Amino acid sequence: MEYINKNVYGEFAFSGSIFLSCVNNRVIVFGRLDDTSKTEEGGVLTENE
Repeated sequence: MEYINKNVYGEFAFSGSIFLSCVNNRVIVFGRLDDTSKTEEGGVLTENE
């Protein structure tokens, strides 16, 4: 069970890293686009980051 738990945790951490990377890129891009129009939503995204 320890080996299975390690595998699951490793996959989750790896997937989480990629997911966070994608979210980070989206936050930056969306923040820039939103900053051009509105700062309200961009501020919320930055705060979430």
